[in-house]
Parts: sequence; C-alpha cells; structure tokens
Amino acid sequence: MNRFFIVGDVPYDETLINNTIIRDFLVDTEAEANFVIKTSENQLELIDKSLNLSLSHPLFSKGFSHRLKTLNKTEPLIKAISKLESESRIGDFTFGLGADSLAMAAKGFNVLAFERSPILFVFNSIALQRGPEKGFPFSAKINYFFADAKEACRIWKNQGVFEGFEAPEIIYLDPMFVEKKKSALPGKEMQILKNLVGGDLDKDELFSVALDVCKNRVLYKRPLHAPQINDGPQHIFKGKSHKIEMYLRN
Repeated sequence: MNRFFIVGDVPYDETLINNTIIRDFLVDTEAEANFVIKTSENQLELIDKSLNLSLSHPLFSKGFSHRLKTLNKTEPLIKAISKLESESRIGDFTFGLGADSLAMAAKGFNVLAFERSPILFVFNSIALQRGPEKGFPFSAKINYFFADAKEACRIWKNQGVFEGFEAPEIIYLDPMFVEKKKSALPGKEMQILKNLVGGDLDKDELFSVALDVCKNRVLYKRPLHAPQINDGPQHIFKGKSHKIEMYLRN
C-alpha cells in the first residue's frame, strides 16, 4: 500500500487528513513513505521515492500560468465549452492534477471534482487551498471530493443529491491514455500518476454511468485516433494529439 508524508514550512488545513481512510495512508516519518508531499512558499511537489521522480502542481508551474493566459478557442476543451452558459456546473470525474478543471473554472464554470486516491486528494487539496494566494482565485470554484465518481453517480440516481449538489449538467472525462509499445518512457508526470493510482481500468463503466446521470452531455477526452464508441459522438472537437468527443444524453 502506498503511504505518504507531508513536509515543508508552509502550513496547510489539517482537516484534510481528518478522514480515517486518508489517515491510514499518512505515516509519521519520511523514511516510511513511498510518496512525499513537499510544501514551500513558491512550490508544491509530489515526490515518488520509488521512481526517484517529482512533479510540481500545475498551480505552481510557469507552463500552466502561460496556458491560462492564452486560453483560446483553438484548444479542444475550450472549443467544447465555449458555447455553454458560464455558470453551468461541470463534473470532472477524472481530476488527475486538475489542470483542465482549473482551466474550466478560469472560464467561469463551477466544477464538481472527484478523486479516490487519498495521496492525490491531499496533494490537490493543498494546491486548491493555496490557489487564491498564488493569484488564482477561481480555484475556489472547484468543489473537490474524496470519493469515487461512480459512487456519487449511484447516489445521484437514488437520492437526487450528492453532498448538497444535484447532478451536473456536463460531465468531463479524461482517463489516462493507454501507452503504445515504444522504447521511450512516458513523461514523468504520467509515470508518477500511474505508479500512484494505476490505469483507469474502469473507464468504460465510468463513461456509461456518466452518460446516464448527466443532465445534458458528456465531454470525453480521447487520443486523436481512438476508435469510435458505439454509434459515435454527436460532435468532435479535434486538437493536434487528442480530441474531445461530445455525447448528448438521450
């Protein structure tokens, strides 16, 4: 079982680790941990000790800051949401490091996001809490839950409300791509995430329940040459390496 340790000189909201499941993954010393969350004034890192790799959270990345400043309709995701009402609620069922959710929040959308990895949940939560101080006030538009999105869908179907929220109008899916066989390793971010959470082996089931529970549509990010699903999407927004497929709820 992966375990983690938090180190650094920047305080964080310790209610994040009050959940008993999360506390089971938190250890008392860095030596016991597989993963280390390192906080500092200008950085937030996730260190994978087994791979000897680390990554910075997007909110602390110059590259992500540039992306936010240059968001335009040539990006498939932005094209896919550009004609939606800005106050629409989007459910991000595959949050990852949250870059796409943050981009949607920057465009004015309210986001319901889910994460089932306790380590990734704590890492992202610390980042979202620090968003306003780093100049990203829209991070507060993301409601982030330590939960399996499929379980949230079951609750929405049976009870109509999950944690005070009705089902979102739009659901966004971005499962981890299956790597083709090749000599080069995937980027370090993908290596760390796969080592931490594994692959999205339930992506087909997640797509099915998302389409069943959304009020309007599912936006599904897939590799550019991925095969058609069933009767295919109602529309495709293409980029250079991936596409966003739009599936309307029947």
